[in-house]
Amino acid sequence: MNSPRKVMVVLLCSIFSLGIVSCQQDSETLVPSDYSQWKMTSSELLNFPIPGHGNGERLIYMNDLGISYLDRVSNLESADLGFPPGTLLVKEIFASPNPSVDDEPRMITAMYKDPDHPFQRGGWVWIIKNGPNAQESYLDEEFCFTCHNSANQAFPYGQQNLAGRFQDFVFYIPLQGGY
Repeated sequence: MNSPRKVMVVLLCSIFSLGIVSCQQDSETLVPSDYSQWKMTSSELLNFPIPGHGNGERLIYMNDLGISYLDRVSNLESADLGFPPGTLLVKEIFASPNPSVDDEPRMITAMYKDPDHPFQRGGWVWIIKNGPNAQESYLDEEFCFTCHNSANQAFPYGQQNLAGRFQDFVFYIPLQGGY
């Protein structure tokens, strides 16, 4: 196991074992197997460090419902956002900063917009899979929500949201024509 992966595994295990974050498994599957056919939120691999996700490469996909919502927003760079229920973002997180095309993601995380779900935080259900074929778990604590709340203000990652607009807990908003 290489060093960055080992650190991430130890960090996640520590967080879970301390009871800071807990997971609930459900028989319902929210992340479909064909998500990699969706539009990516960026035409580039994201490789800057993000708390909770490490510094490996990340690819983020958004379902058609979320993309079509963004296509209808008149001024995407300055508008406050409110994704419709059913919007799904899926993030593949790779162990290394330079994965090969054959590498499997070490972890998949997802955000599913469902304000009525019992585990929702901020209207989103936070999902984790420890690999592409792993069972989904819902995070039922504040861990993801607290961090993603920072997306609704200026932040130091990627697009930075310098205007501090409400981005509905999504850090990387695909701009029209940018996906």
